[in-house]
Amino acid sequence: MNFLGREPYMPPAWCDTLRDPPTTRVHLRTGPSPVHAWRPACIARAAASAGVPCLELWIVRDDMNAGVELSGNKVRQLELLLADAIEKGADCIVTTGAVNSNHCRATAIASRLLGLEPHLVLRVEPAGDSFQDAATQVERCYAGNLFFSHLAGAVVYAGHAKAFAAHGFDKPVQACAENLRTSGRRPYVIPKGGSTRVGVWGYLSAVDELLVHFAGRMPHHIFVAADTAGTTAGLFLGLKLMSEAAEREDVQGESAICMDSPRGTRAIVHAVTVGANSPAAVRARCAQLAAELGVSIDAADLDTYLRCHDGGREGYARHDPVVAATVAAVAVETGVMLDTTYTAKALMVLTELIASEPDTFAPGRSRVVFWHSGGVLGACGQGEQIFGDAVGELARGGRARVLPLEQLGPGCTATD
Repeated sequence: MNFLGREPYMPPAWCDTLRDPPTTRVHLRTGPSPVHAWRPACIARAAASAGVPCLELWIVRDDMNAGVELSGNKVRQLELLLADAIEKGADCIVTTGAVNSNHCRATAIASRLLGLEPHLVLRVEPAGDSFQDAATQVERCYAGNLFFSHLAGAVVYAGHAKAFAAHGFDKPVQACAENLRTSGRRPYVIPKGGSTRVGVWGYLSAVDELLVHFAGRMPHHIFVAADTAGTTAGLFLGLKLMSEAAEREDVQGESAICMDSPRGTRAIVHAVTVGANSPAAVRARCAQLAAELGVSIDAADLDTYLRCHDGGREGYARHDPVVAATVAAVAVETGVMLDTTYTAKALMVLTELIASEPDTFAPGRSRVVFWHSGGVLGACGQGEQIFGDAVGELARGGRARVLPLEQLGPGCTATD
């Protein structure tokens, strides 16, 4: 593997009907994301209570795909987007998101790795009402994804949430890019979340990667957190196209597909919205991205291959003690670290769905893939604020303890 090198991009064989695939990619990931069996206690309890004995749960670890500071689902998209930026002669990258955006942090780190200057247009919700309050809050932030963006030397433009409510994300980003062009720079703009017709190919390839891992056995369900819908669109469109290829029996080799589901059933993506966009908006964006790639999507396609669930709870990136408790419990039980904005909410929806719709996971429909999209860096420096109560509850239950070393006896005290 030529890390940070460029190479021709090879789209999956079953994507041959799509228009304008990318031509190059840069190596940002360290290899295929790990995939392993996973059994959080909340899933085991829900399955046992609902009478779903055959549930087969796997987790795709996109949180482990590119090193600590760069990990997460956005890396798959950035491999293609930043290759496109380099091909077009860019010397800097402009993107946007919330103040603690995983996408913006990953873009800042990846840009620096490739010699490009990152410019981040961030939406801030300060305690005060003035626009200066937004800038002050960002300048003094040494936590979460923003901390890593600062370390990478990103140029940050802090905007009050009111400005984004009035103008959306696109206008401020374009204004930033135009200002850079005026000063002689060559910016490449990546929209919020990297969810573009170029970026979506990252998750079309991810479906192919999953097929290879499972030797062509289709998962019956894929659960993933959703916001700007680029990841969801790639998975949804990938499942649709590979299912159609399986029916034609025209895909061979490592990614040949075994149709071992009962007749009339299809693999389906379960997109769990997290409070920023509605389920309807995610569905519409998936159809729009498919159309940009030359695929006409109708309501029947969406109903067959995609279900959107509202997992927003208290709202996007809002502190929720129940979600925090889920993160803490799963970490103790399985060693997998979820995040409170995205992945924990997706797991909670999966748990609730097993309890409320057990027939959805009946024998022959019980192979489930949970897609870990990353995000844990967002909690760095905010542990007490987010997880204080949850860790305290674990301690009271005897699962997270701090003990004095001296109680172990000789060799462990200051006076030995």
